[in-house]
Amino acid sequence: MTSVLVAGGSRDPNLITILEALRMRNVQILPLLVEAGNNPSLSWELDTGVITLNGNPLNCSGVFIRRDVFHDGGSDGDYRASAWFTVIQGWLAISPQVRVLNRPYIGRHTNKLHVLRLAQSAGLPIPATTITNDISRIKFRSGVTDFVAKPVTGGGYCQSLDTLLSETQLQEGIAATPAIVQCKLAGPDVRIYAIDNTFLGFRIYADKIDYRESRNRNIEPMDQLPVKIMQGLKRLMTTMGLNWCAADFKLDPKNGQLIFLEINSNPMFSVFDKVAQGQITDAIVGFLTNKS
Repeated sequence: MTSVLVAGGSRDPNLITILEALRMRNVQILPLLVEAGNNPSLSWELDTGVITLNGNPLNCSGVFIRRDVFHDGGSDGDYRASAWFTVIQGWLAISPQVRVLNRPYIGRHTNKLHVLRLAQSAGLPIPATTITNDISRIKFRSGVTDFVAKPVTGGGYCQSLDTLLSETQLQEGIAATPAIVQCKLAGPDVRIYAIDNTFLGFRIYADKIDYRESRNRNIEPMDQLPVKIMQGLKRLMTTMGLNWCAADFKLDPKNGQLIFLEINSNPMFSVFDKVAQGQITDAIVGFLTNKS
Protein backbone atom coordinates (compact mmCIF):
# COMPACT_ATOMS: atom_id res chain seq x y z
CA MET A 1 0.00 0.00 0.00
CA THR A 2 1.23 3.49 -0.85
CA SER A 3 2.17 5.46 2.26
CA VAL A 4 4.04 8.74 2.60
CA LEU A 5 6.03 9.95 5.60
CA VAL A 6 5.68 13.74 6.03
CA ALA A 7 8.44 15.06 8.26
CA GLY A 8 9.19 18.53 9.60
CA GLY A 9 7.67 21.26 11.70
CA SER A 10 3.99 21.17 12.61
CA ARG A 11 3.63 24.88 11.77
CA ASP A 12 5.14 24.67 8.29
CA PRO A 13 2.43 25.84 5.84
CA ASN A 14 4.11 23.88 3.06
CA LEU A 15 3.77 20.62 4.98
CA ILE A 16 0.17 21.49 5.81
CA THR A 17 -0.45 21.93 2.07
CA ILE A 18 1.14 18.56 1.29
CA LEU A 19 -0.86 16.82 4.02
CA GLU A 20 -4.10 18.25 2.61
CA ALA A 21 -3.16 17.06 -0.89
CA LEU A 22 -2.34 13.55 0.35
CA ARG A 23 -5.63 13.32 2.28
CA MET A 24 -7.61 14.42 -0.77
CA ARG A 25 -6.04 11.56 -2.72
CA ASN A 26 -6.62 9.02 0.08
CA VAL A 27 -2.91 8.34 0.47
CA GLN A 28 -1.91 6.80 3.80
CA ILE A 29 0.05 9.39 5.81
CA LEU A 30 2.73 8.78 8.43
CA PRO A 31 3.18 12.16 10.16
CA LEU A 32 6.44 13.05 11.86
CA LEU A 33 5.59 16.60 12.88
CA VAL A 34 7.69 18.22 15.57
CA GLU A 35 7.09 21.21 17.81
CA ALA A 36 7.91 22.24 21.37
CA GLY A 37 6.10 19.86 23.74
CA ASN A 38 5.40 17.34 20.97
CA ASN A 39 8.11 14.69 20.78
CA PRO A 40 7.55 11.73 18.46
CA SER A 41 9.24 8.51 19.54
CA LEU A 42 11.86 7.30 17.05
CA SER A 43 14.37 4.47 17.38
CA TRP A 44 16.86 3.39 14.70
CA GLU A 45 19.23 0.49 15.29
CA LEU A 46 21.86 1.42 12.77
CA ASP A 47 23.64 -1.95 12.77
CA THR A 48 20.49 -4.02 12.17
CA GLY A 49 18.58 -1.42 10.16
CA VAL A 50 15.47 -1.65 12.33
CA ILE A 51 13.69 1.71 12.63
CA THR A 52 10.45 2.46 14.48
CA LEU A 53 8.27 5.54 14.73
CA ASN A 54 6.01 5.81 17.77
CA GLY A 55 6.64 2.13 18.49
CA ASN A 56 5.71 0.88 15.01
CA PRO A 57 8.06 -0.24 12.21
CA LEU A 58 8.65 2.65 9.83
CA ASN A 59 7.45 1.35 6.49
CA CYS A 60 6.68 3.91 3.81
CA SER A 61 6.96 4.13 0.04
CA GLY A 62 7.69 7.86 -0.10
CA VAL A 63 8.94 10.71 2.07
CA PHE A 64 8.42 14.47 1.92
CA ILE A 65 10.72 16.27 4.34
CA ARG A 66 11.48 19.89 5.17
CA ARG A 67 13.78 21.29 7.81
CA ASP A 68 11.62 23.22 10.29
CA VAL A 69 12.17 26.98 9.94
CA PHE A 70 8.84 27.99 11.49
CA HIS A 71 9.55 27.05 15.10
CA ASP A 72 9.64 29.65 17.87
CA GLY A 73 12.12 27.86 20.11
CA GLY A 74 15.25 29.97 19.51
CA SER A 75 18.51 28.02 19.54
CA ASP A 76 16.76 25.01 21.11
CA GLY A 77 14.29 24.97 18.23
CA ASP A 78 17.12 25.27 15.70
CA TYR A 79 18.89 22.29 17.24
CA ARG A 80 15.70 20.22 17.38
CA ALA A 81 14.91 20.99 13.72
CA SER A 82 18.45 20.15 12.62
CA ALA A 83 18.55 16.91 14.63
CA TRP A 84 15.29 15.50 13.21
CA PHE A 85 16.20 16.57 9.67
CA THR A 86 19.64 14.93 9.98
CA VAL A 87 18.24 11.62 11.23
CA ILE A 88 15.57 11.26 8.54
CA GLN A 89 17.97 12.33 5.78
CA GLY A 90 20.51 9.79 7.03
CA TRP A 91 17.90 7.04 6.92
CA LEU A 92 16.80 8.11 3.43
CA ALA A 93 20.40 8.03 2.20
CA ILE A 94 20.57 4.27 2.85
CA SER A 95 16.97 3.50 1.84
CA PRO A 96 17.00 3.60 -1.99
CA GLN A 97 13.63 1.84 -2.15
CA VAL A 98 11.90 4.93 -0.70
CA ARG A 99 10.83 7.61 -3.16
CA VAL A 100 12.10 11.06 -2.21
CA LEU A 101 12.70 14.17 -4.26
CA ASN A 102 16.33 15.21 -4.82
CA ARG A 103 17.76 11.86 -3.74
CA PRO A 104 21.21 12.53 -5.30
CA TYR A 105 21.31 15.81 -3.36
CA ILE A 106 20.81 14.27 0.10
CA GLY A 107 23.39 15.61 2.53
CA ARG A 108 24.61 18.32 0.18
CA HIS A 109 24.60 22.07 0.73
CA THR A 110 23.68 24.74 -1.80
CA ASN A 111 26.48 27.28 -2.14
CA LYS A 112 25.03 30.32 -3.92
CA LEU A 113 28.37 31.34 -5.45
CA HIS A 114 29.04 27.89 -6.84
CA VAL A 115 25.52 27.68 -8.25
CA LEU A 116 25.90 31.00 -10.09
CA ARG A 117 28.91 29.63 -11.97
CA LEU A 118 27.14 26.30 -12.60
CA ALA A 119 24.16 28.22 -14.00
CA GLN A 120 26.41 30.24 -16.28
CA SER A 121 28.04 27.01 -17.53
CA ALA A 122 24.55 25.59 -18.16
CA GLY A 123 23.75 28.49 -20.47
CA LEU A 124 21.74 30.65 -18.07
CA PRO A 125 22.64 34.36 -18.08
CA ILE A 126 23.70 35.66 -14.65
CA PRO A 127 24.09 39.24 -13.36
CA ALA A 128 27.41 41.06 -13.22
CA THR A 129 28.48 39.83 -9.76
CA THR A 130 31.25 40.71 -7.34
CA ILE A 131 31.80 38.97 -4.01
CA THR A 132 33.66 41.37 -1.77
CA ASN A 133 33.94 43.12 1.57
CA ASP A 134 36.05 45.93 0.09
CA ILE A 135 34.01 48.86 -1.23
CA SER A 136 36.87 49.98 -3.47
CA ARG A 137 36.61 46.68 -5.40
CA ILE A 138 33.07 47.33 -6.64
CA LYS A 139 33.53 48.18 -10.29
CA PHE A 140 31.13 50.08 -12.51
CA ARG A 141 30.71 47.76 -15.46
CA SER A 142 29.16 48.75 -18.78
CA GLY A 143 27.60 51.88 -17.34
CA VAL A 144 26.05 50.13 -14.34
CA THR A 145 25.70 52.51 -11.42
CA ASP A 146 22.90 50.90 -9.41
CA PHE A 147 23.76 47.88 -7.26
CA VAL A 148 22.08 45.48 -4.85
CA ALA A 149 23.67 43.28 -2.19
CA LYS A 150 22.75 40.10 -0.33
CA PRO A 151 24.41 37.70 2.11
CA VAL A 152 26.70 35.01 0.68
CA THR A 153 25.11 32.47 3.03
CA GLY A 154 21.52 33.16 1.95
CA GLY A 155 18.55 33.71 4.21
CA GLY A 156 18.75 37.50 4.37
CA TYR A 157 16.93 39.87 2.05
CA CYS A 158 18.36 41.44 -1.08
CA GLN A 159 18.63 45.22 -0.63
CA SER A 160 20.17 48.23 -2.30
CA LEU A 161 23.91 48.53 -1.81
CA ASP A 162 23.48 52.06 -0.46
CA THR A 163 21.07 50.79 2.22
CA LEU A 164 23.42 47.99 3.20
CA LEU A 165 26.40 50.35 3.46
CA SER A 166 24.43 52.75 5.65
CA GLU A 167 23.86 49.88 8.11
CA THR A 168 27.34 48.34 7.94
CA GLN A 169 30.31 49.19 10.13
CA LEU A 170 33.38 49.68 7.94
CA GLN A 171 37.06 49.93 8.78
CA GLU A 172 38.77 51.99 6.09
CA GLY A 173 36.12 50.92 3.60
CA ILE A 174 36.30 47.22 4.47
CA ALA A 175 33.43 45.27 6.06
CA ALA A 176 33.78 42.29 8.39
CA THR A 177 32.33 39.80 5.90
CA PRO A 178 31.97 39.56 2.11
CA ALA A 179 28.59 40.04 0.42
CA ILE A 180 27.21 39.31 -3.03
CA VAL A 181 27.08 42.59 -4.96
CA GLN A 182 25.19 42.60 -8.26
CA CYS A 183 23.86 45.05 -10.80
CA LYS A 184 20.26 45.97 -10.06
CA LEU A 185 17.77 44.18 -12.29
CA ALA A 186 14.16 44.92 -13.15
CA GLY A 187 10.86 43.35 -12.14
CA PRO A 188 8.67 41.48 -12.23
CA ASP A 189 10.45 38.60 -10.54
CA VAL A 190 10.01 35.21 -12.17
CA ARG A 191 10.02 31.96 -10.19
CA ILE A 192 10.04 28.59 -11.93
CA TYR A 193 9.17 25.44 -9.98
CA ALA A 194 10.45 22.11 -11.26
CA ILE A 195 8.99 18.85 -9.92
CA ASP A 196 10.40 15.86 -11.78
CA ASN A 197 9.28 16.61 -15.36
CA THR A 198 6.72 19.30 -14.47
CA PHE A 199 7.69 22.98 -14.78
CA LEU A 200 5.50 25.84 -13.56
CA GLY A 201 6.37 29.51 -13.89
CA PHE A 202 5.08 32.56 -12.03
CA ARG A 203 5.49 36.32 -12.35
CA ILE A 204 5.71 38.20 -9.06
CA TYR A 205 4.90 41.89 -8.95
CA ALA A 206 6.08 43.63 -5.77
CA ASP A 207 7.02 47.07 -4.45
CA LYS A 208 10.31 45.90 -2.91
CA ILE A 209 13.63 44.77 -4.39
CA ASP A 210 13.14 41.44 -2.62
CA TYR A 211 9.51 40.38 -3.07
CA ARG A 212 9.61 38.39 0.18
CA GLU A 213 9.71 41.72 2.04
CA SER A 214 6.66 43.10 0.28
CA ARG A 215 3.18 43.03 1.74
CA ASN A 216 1.85 44.35 -1.53
CA ARG A 217 2.64 41.66 -4.08
CA ASN A 218 0.75 39.90 -6.81
CA ILE A 219 1.56 36.46 -8.21
CA GLU A 220 0.43 35.39 -11.66
CA PRO A 221 0.96 32.04 -13.40
CA MET A 222 2.89 32.07 -16.68
CA ASP A 223 1.35 30.41 -19.72
CA GLN A 224 4.69 29.85 -21.45
CA LEU A 225 8.29 29.52 -20.33
CA PRO A 226 11.21 30.63 -22.54
CA VAL A 227 12.72 27.62 -24.28
CA LYS A 228 16.36 28.61 -23.73
CA ILE A 229 15.74 29.26 -20.04
CA MET A 230 14.06 25.87 -19.68
CA GLN A 231 16.93 24.11 -21.45
CA GLY A 232 19.49 25.84 -19.25
CA LEU A 233 17.53 25.12 -16.08
CA LYS A 234 17.27 21.42 -16.97
CA ARG A 235 21.03 21.26 -17.53
CA LEU A 236 21.66 22.98 -14.19
CA MET A 237 19.32 20.59 -12.36
CA THR A 238 21.02 17.58 -13.94
CA THR A 239 24.45 18.88 -12.90
CA MET A 240 23.25 19.46 -9.32
CA GLY A 241 21.27 16.21 -9.05
CA LEU A 242 17.92 17.92 -8.51
CA ASN A 243 14.43 16.97 -9.61
CA TRP A 244 12.68 19.37 -7.19
CA CYS A 245 13.57 23.05 -6.92
CA ALA A 246 12.55 26.63 -7.54
CA ALA A 247 14.72 28.93 -9.64
CA ASP A 248 14.49 32.71 -9.35
CA PHE A 249 15.01 35.25 -12.11
CA LYS A 250 14.71 38.98 -12.75
CA LEU A 251 14.77 40.97 -15.97
CA ASP A 252 17.68 42.71 -17.66
CA PRO A 253 16.41 46.34 -17.77
CA LYS A 254 18.08 46.85 -21.17
CA ASN A 255 16.50 44.01 -23.15
CA GLY A 256 13.97 42.24 -20.87
CA GLN A 257 15.97 38.99 -20.89
CA LEU A 258 15.52 36.68 -17.91
CA ILE A 259 18.61 36.68 -15.67
CA PHE A 260 19.23 33.79 -13.27
CA LEU A 261 19.59 34.70 -9.59
CA GLU A 262 19.52 31.51 -7.52
CA ILE A 263 18.05 28.06 -7.05
CA ASN A 264 16.42 26.61 -3.94
CA SER A 265 16.54 22.83 -3.50
CA ASN A 266 13.70 22.75 -0.94
CA PRO A 267 11.59 25.82 -1.65
CA MET A 268 8.48 27.14 0.02
CA PHE A 269 5.53 26.67 -2.30
CA SER A 270 2.18 26.84 -0.49
CA VAL A 271 1.27 30.36 -1.72
CA PHE A 272 2.28 29.55 -5.31
CA ASP A 273 0.37 26.26 -5.18
CA LYS A 274 -2.83 28.15 -4.41
CA VAL A 275 -2.25 30.43 -7.42
CA ALA A 276 -1.61 27.34 -9.57
CA GLN A 277 -4.77 25.64 -8.24
CA GLY A 278 -2.83 22.74 -6.73
CA GLN A 279 -0.58 21.92 -9.67
CA ILE A 280 2.60 21.96 -7.54
CA THR A 281 1.21 19.54 -4.96
CA ASP A 282 -0.29 17.43 -7.76
CA ALA A 283 3.19 16.95 -9.20
CA ILE A 284 4.82 16.33 -5.79
CA VAL A 285 2.23 13.76 -4.71
CA GLY A 286 2.35 12.15 -8.14
CA PHE A 287 6.09 11.64 -7.80
CA LEU A 288 5.95 10.38 -4.20
CA THR A 289 3.21 7.86 -5.06
CA ASN A 290 4.86 6.89 -8.36
CA LYS A 291 1.93 8.23 -10.39
CA SER A 292 3.73 11.05 -12.20
